[in-house]
Amino acid sequence: MARTHITHTDDTDEVIVSHRNTAEDYAMLSTEIANRKMRIFLGIEQILWFVVGIAELLLGIELGLKFIGADGHSTFARFMTGVTAPMVSPFVGLSHNPAVGGRVIDVATLVTMVAYLIGASILDRILALILVRPPRTP
Repeated sequence: MARTHITHTDDTDEVIVSHRNTAEDYAMLSTEIANRKMRIFLGIEQILWFVVGIAELLLGIELGLKFIGADGHSTFARFMTGVTAPMVSPFVGLSHNPAVGGRVIDVATLVTMVAYLIGASILDRILALILVRPPRTP
């Protein structure tokens, strides 16, 4: 990509126009592309971790409700179960839910929380490898 350089001298009305493609131009273009990719990556990363954070919050509330033995007929408990059920369903039945002093520890919800964190971390790393590579030099 050729770049036009215009030089104007103060002593005369002479204008010098030259077309050249220098290593400096290439480095500047590479830096601009890398910066743009970095901004895209950071935006995607923010969205990814925001969504995972909301999911973890909902799953944590559901885990807490089950642990304290919340009444399954209450409106809020039913709402939380309805919201988190699609996220937890792939992990239901992996293990029985142990009870500690009459309090239930929902293993499926715990596994879901860990799986979402691991999955998001892997996805974040893959996106970083794809979008944030150092620019190649000529």
